[in-house]
Amino acid sequence: MIEMFYIDGNSKQVIDAEARHFKELRCFVSKKVEGPKCTDPTCKMCKSRYKKVVGLFKKIETFLTDPLNLEIVLRGDPSDLPQINEEFWKYIFPTYDFDVWLPFFDRRLIAAKSTNPMKPFSQMLFKYIDQINNIFDYERFIDKDSKYYNAYDLSGTLARNTCTYCNRTYTST
Repeated sequence: MIEMFYIDGNSKQVIDAEARHFKELRCFVSKKVEGPKCTDPTCKMCKSRYKKVVGLFKKIETFLTDPLNLEIVLRGDPSDLPQINEEFWKYIFPTYDFDVWLPFFDRRLIAAKSTNPMKPFSQMLFKYIDQINNIFDYERFIDKDSKYYNAYDLSGTLARNTCTYCNRTYTST
């Protein structure tokens, strides 16, 4: 059995990496949600070409401009994420119930040829999901050619030379 390599959350490298990760992504998300507001004149992210998401749903904006919500999303422990996800969807849709709504999160329901009666609700739900995807832009984050803070910067800050899951050494940057 392969065990995950332990990351010491109290080590200086991990603390520094987490602080940088939070600062960079907070600026990135804030810029896409409400426009640039960082007061750090050296912040590359706030000077970047990224713009506020056009037509952003007000409830998404309100949820993500709450500093506590954004901090949990960006720096929360993995065990905190299901709770913040639940809180997000209940904020957007007060009647949200994961078990009942799970089938609506199937993107195949919104296909052009779909005649499923759940299609209109799923289409509306995916408008929110698409905006969230646009805000957090995971594809940009994992792009090693991105000029701005990305997963490779995070990996370099952590100074890890092995994969956290399998402990192989092919994850160096």
